[in-house]
Amino acid sequence: MIKKRNMFGQVLWFVSTLGLYGIYWVYTSFSEMNDYLQLGENPALLTVLSFIPFLNYYALYKHAEAVESLSEGSVNKVLMFVVWVVFSPAAWFITQMELNKRATA
Repeated sequence: MIKKRNMFGQVLWFVSTLGLYGIYWVYTSFSEMNDYLQLGENPALLTVLSFIPFLNYYALYKHAEAVESLSEGSVNKVLMFVVWVVFSPAAWFITQMELNKRATA
């Protein structure tokens, strides 16, 4: 089940938890996309990999692939990967907007 989240609220949570909410969001977004798209990926493993130098690129690419599948091709995975690397808040926003479109609650 995909949960609709308010972007302003997420920024407040991120700031008030000193960034810890970001870790939770990465896991949750991986998990929601994995369940919705039935990808068969391990969200916990990809979340851990996102903090390991060089392996984090693999995790970001897998996340970008999931966003491309979720958006039914309207978001390009290579462009999304570049956005993750260059300016991650924009990638967070794009991902959450795609998740919100499919949210059930």
